[in-house]
Amino acid sequence: MITTKLLLVALLTYSTVKTEPNLLINQSIEPSILRLKTEELTLDFSYTFLPAAAAFIFENTSIVQEELIDKWTWDFGDNTQSNEKSPRHLYEKIGSYNVKMTLLLKNGESKSITKSITYK
Repeated sequence: MITTKLLLVALLTYSTVKTEPNLLINQSIEPSILRLKTEELTLDFSYTFLPAAAAFIFENTSIVQEELIDKWTWDFGDNTQSNEKSPRHLYEKIGSYNVKMTLLLKNGESKSITKSITYK
């Protein structure tokens, strides 16, 4: 499990309307992000093996506000990937694999966690 704190910064758009030189009629500030606060992000996942289907089900157990997320990416350690939040995966060969889940945030940051699994 990886825990990170994020600081959201409020972006403001400032506009003015003038009808005559040096005469200010309307002025407004519009926030692009409405809140300024620290958010805690916990990145984690669990997995279950289904013998009848020979498949692993990966459950994303991360704690993060959905509006901060751009996308999820998974690397299953066997040259295959997924962009699903909680994917299912079939391994073709028995062995140990490093599974990496990465969260890409809308602010351009990325956070990752890797776990080793064994397919017997």
